[in-house]
Amino acid sequence: MWNRARIFGRTTKTVSDLFGEVSDYQTIPLYDTRSSLVASLRLSCSEDTRVLSVREMIRAFAEVDRVADVAWSFLSKGIEVLRKRADADRFTVDLYNVMFSAHVTACRSEVRKRPRPFFESLLKQTIECSLFIEGYVRKSGEGHPLSTIHIDKATEFKRAFRDINNATGKLDAVTLGVQKPVNPFVKRELLDRLNVFIDAAPQSTCLLGTRREVINALTAWIAECNGRILLCYGISGSGKTSLMCALRELAIHASRRNRLGAFISYNYMETYGSSTLFTMIAYSLATFDSRIGEVVLRALRSHETLPSSAKEQFQLFIQQPLQSIPDLAEEGPIIVIIDGLDACDPSTEVLTILAKEFGSSLPFLRLVVSSRPIERITQVFQEASQTDVKSISLDALDTATHDIRCYVDYHVSAMFADMSRRKEPNKLREMFEALHAAEALSKRANGSFIWAATVCRFIREMPSPTRLLALLGTPVCENPTDAVMVLYRTIMDTVASEAADKEVATRMFRDVLGAILVSGAPEGMTAKALDALVLLPEDHPPARRILVKLGSVVRETSTGLYKLFHVSFYDFFQNRSQCGDQWYIDLNEYRTRLHQRRRDP
Repeated sequence: MWNRARIFGRTTKTVSDLFGEVSDYQTIPLYDTRSSLVASLRLSCSEDTRVLSVREMIRAFAEVDRVADVAWSFLSKGIEVLRKRADADRFTVDLYNVMFSAHVTACRSEVRKRPRPFFESLLKQTIECSLFIEGYVRKSGEGHPLSTIHIDKATEFKRAFRDINNATGKLDAVTLGVQKPVNPFVKRELLDRLNVFIDAAPQSTCLLGTRREVINALTAWIAECNGRILLCYGISGSGKTSLMCALRELAIHASRRNRLGAFISYNYMETYGSSTLFTMIAYSLATFDSRIGEVVLRALRSHETLPSSAKEQFQLFIQQPLQSIPDLAEEGPIIVIIDGLDACDPSTEVLTILAKEFGSSLPFLRLVVSSRPIERITQVFQEASQTDVKSISLDALDTATHDIRCYVDYHVSAMFADMSRRKEPNKLREMFEALHAAEALSKRANGSFIWAATVCRFIREMPSPTRLLALLGTPVCENPTDAVMVLYRTIMDTVASEAADKEVATRMFRDVLGAILVSGAPEGMTAKALDALVLLPEDHPPARRILVKLGSVVRETSTGLYKLFHVSFYDFFQNRSQCGDQWYIDLNEYRTRLHQRRRDP
């Protein structure tokens, strides 16, 4: 036995240097203190070691870009194919092998010094190539032989991945097809003939690092292009819109080309019902690619008036135009997202087309629908064959509590950082940490993202111990719906109690909110309209000051209109058993009040 050890030699190597190569071993030179070579150390390197190195590299990038998570979900599937290569198709194995080798090379220290755009290109190329492989596997399973188109495209992908060591440090962009821009005059004619207006997409999206499991499941399903549609359902406040917006971003930016054919969000739309759904989708698709635009425009010009039937609109302006362009089926998925389908009160005809006809005739058109679990909607989708519809419930996800904790931590930390920069008193931070408030609040959310979002707004607009203690004083409810209702009651009671005269404040808050709930005011519910039509002469605070107090309940649109922050607030203020007599809003009463004030100013 040795009584003591001595250093025989030394070297300086990173883990990426040791295990970033494609070979199965590394020979490491060892030097003495005079920098003379004294020995060589041979280290074996297994495939699992290289996988770990690649995974760590991608995980680090995922902290700043959710595209990395999607790329890893595809790459890990390829790694499993490589591990079972004896049972896999040689064409597929070769592509995955070159793809994986490129990532192994990217782990080397000298490569990791390259700028961020290089790694973004590698991840996007990985996703684009994976979509190509999925398309090939699907066609192969259907009995289609390997074509020269597949061989040529595979050669392009291999060349791009192998060029990772080139001197410029850039990857050649390889895509499945190339989009052609649509002429502005064509866009204008399409808009006029289809008679639609596409609202700007909502800007909310999932916080980076959250919803990873469901986002990866959605992107994996999209890549399959198997003719099914996907229904993503969850109760009000479960984060459906944020998830759909995250998917929208990925559809635009995750691969080498934009794949977002249409994004329709009924949660943010003011005037359109389901009768215009297919014309809105047709317009979005027609402006997505000039080839589609030309065919749709020809179909429109051949009809003097738009057909009123939803089925005719679907067939004439979506199904037939897309089927007439065979190249689209070889260019990977085109993604159509309908967010908040329940908010447009869809007809049975529209639901039936979505559930039974949309996917089967256009397998490359990937339709993702989000909705509350309304019985008449879910029933139509359940009646469709399981081969046509795939469902994901956001209410059943085990990761919701973790994601909500991340959300609360992020927004509260940002609030405290802002306060520190402004050198404001920050005693709330000490209380927040002492009471383990982030964990306690996350438990009370009960899986509801709107609960967490509302709490963060409520604390941020007035960071006071009183507000935090009021929130922590709420019970942990058995279900997220009850949790949201209890939260809204707590917020309204707390905001009213902060006023000098609670009774007067309660009446003014209720009057302002009642006017916002009532639809049809011709001038819209702006702060000016609220002053003129709602508040009494003796109400000295102007509407804008009242709206500031209600900042966690209402939001201002880009046009200056005020609306409730979320649809669940509408449910709360019209449910007397939940909101109590002091906050209950009778829509008929407030509609009558507004009518009288407009008639007798």
